[in-house]
Amino acid sequence: MQTYQLDLLEGLTPFVLNELKPLNARILTKGKDFLRIAFPGKPLPLLQLRTVVAVSRIEQFEVPRPKALLGHQHLTRLLSIIQDTQKLGVFSSFRFAAAGSDSSVFQRLAEEISKQSKLKHDPEEGELVLRFLKAGAGWEVLVRLSPRPLSARPWRVANMEGGLNATVASAMLQLAHIEKHDVVYNPMCGSGTLMIECGLIYGNRKVSGCDLDFEHVGFAQVNLQAAGLDFPVELADATHLDQPAQSVDVIVCDLPWGDNVGSNTGNLSLYPEFFREMTRIATPGARMVLISHEVKLMDRLVKGQTDWKLLREDRVYHGGHFPRIYTFNRSL
Repeated sequence: MQTYQLDLLEGLTPFVLNELKPLNARILTKGKDFLRIAFPGKPLPLLQLRTVVAVSRIEQFEVPRPKALLGHQHLTRLLSIIQDTQKLGVFSSFRFAAAGSDSSVFQRLAEEISKQSKLKHDPEEGELVLRFLKAGAGWEVLVRLSPRPLSARPWRVANMEGGLNATVASAMLQLAHIEKHDVVYNPMCGSGTLMIECGLIYGNRKVSGCDLDFEHVGFAQVNLQAAGLDFPVELADATHLDQPAQSVDVIVCDLPWGDNVGSNTGNLSLYPEFFREMTRIATPGARMVLISHEVKLMDRLVKGQTDWKLLREDRVYHGGHFPRIYTFNRSL
């Protein structure tokens, strides 16, 4: 079995493990922001994981220092690993992620790799990433298997400041337990991340969203088109919707955190009004999954809730913050 490292955002380990269940992967090591696994066969299924930031192949080299990788035997093996990786995607360049990557040793190694692989050495933006880590008496080389991080979705052609990371959105959708017949609504949709991930994962055609910002609606529409989805997005206030009462089975939302989007003062009135409107449009037994960094405000709202039961609260890392994902059930 080949060993791999899965890089992930802190807090998403349970969601990655859930995705791995059907793949016959064996867990070797768990860290707060990575998993190491043994996986049989070709790694293509690993590149389909939606809650993982990046997948890297791990290779052990019994050498005392990276300079020894310039020896014929080790260099030939390293080049073979690079060639295998090139078969998984379109790579035009490479770079090193290592202490001393600008040293003469790594410069010579870059020259050899460039000559043999025909890849350009781009120290800043190289697509095939080679990470070097000291491991006991030897060294590990971790080779990222995709030209971009898996979290950098190809459909994201229009972005907004403070947009939701797609791996976190996928975790939220796991928690929503969406069924084929469900009507899914994404208020305050921003650039459309939750809607698009929902469509790509579940193929659900009963998905729609809204945003109060005209520019954000445009972002979402452009990204939906890039993803090949035609879900409707309307310009609307999530606290005063035209949605009929008891018409939505699943609500997913990235609430304003009060930094890049919205304000802490504004959230004091926005959040309660949002809960009231979601209560109105939700069917009995509906699921609602929210993410917010307004932890104290959410704590107060949760304690005062009779319409929604909090099922779980997950702390995750996102853009320098540790927001919470809140999963609710609508009372019957």
